[in-house]
Amino acid sequence: MGRVAVACALLFLVASLAATADSGAPGTATRTVVWGVLLGLTGSAWWLRHRDRAAFERALAREAAARAVAEDRLEIARDLHDTISGALGAIMVRAAVAQRLEHDPQDLRVALQEVEQASHEATAGLLRMLRVLHGKGSPDSAFPVPPPADADREGIDAGDSPCGTGWRATDTAGRRA
Repeated sequence: MGRVAVACALLFLVASLAATADSGAPGTATRTVVWGVLLGLTGSAWWLRHRDRAAFERALAREAAARAVAEDRLEIARDLHDTISGALGAIMVRAAVAQRLEHDPQDLRVALQEVEQASHEATAGLLRMLRVLHGKGSPDSAFPVPPPADADREGIDAGDSPCGTGWRATDTAGRRA
């Protein structure tokens, strides 16, 4: 809209100059007005260009920010997928081993404890990721992970696990598995 107004004013100025050119030399007042209008039009055109360019740059910045957020979300989704699928794969392998140990109750118990530990650690890892994604401070400050349901039983020992849950399976001699 502004560019159209500037173009119309410029056209009007050229037409008025053409009209005064036929009547002889324009007076000093006419020349001053013409130069003032030309300067005003030039300034208006510059201001409109500057305004449009600033709006375009703001739009580019918003688009770049939205693209960066989308890329971050995609990377986070990949990380979540990798974490969960890796943990589920480990649980699946341990459960398959446990199924084959039905004749040895002690080994079966250890294998089931490993399945429980792996599932607990996977849950803890997911909670830590969610804590970071929700901006709840440091990865260890919120979403506390409860111990397994029967943590007092033989074969479970409180301690530092690799994923930070604080619980680890132990073997029958009390050693950490």
